[in-house]
Amino acid sequence: MDDLFESMKKFMCEVKSDKTWLEDLEAALNLMEDGLIDRFKEDFSGNSDVGEHMDDLDYLIVPMAFVGVHTRLIAYYTGLSNEAIRMRKSRYRRKFRNLGNENSADYLNAMDDKIKR
Repeated sequence: MDDLFESMKKFMCEVKSDKTWLEDLEAALNLMEDGLIDRFKEDFSGNSDVGEHMDDLDYLIVPMAFVGVHTRLIAYYTGLSNEAIRMRKSRYRRKFRNLGNENSADYLNAMDDKIKR
């Protein structure tokens, strides 16, 4: 597992300088999951009646969590601690449960259902 983590750290260093990977990831999620990221951004833009506003770091972490990027890799990429990422993921799940619209289940499934992915 540590060899895999080290390989992924090297990969994350390479993509860190090129932010187009996030756009590609979001486009893929939108295509594969019926506009999941677009719906997420709409629900949590602060302009929505239903969701709270999320910041730029949240918009970086959530897509990575949706596709199952390991907490340690997200922490490494963002510079946050593992515990901070775990706390954010827990807070996202709570926000998704409290959202109370038709997108709630899709967000929770994307956060929790990594066996299919």
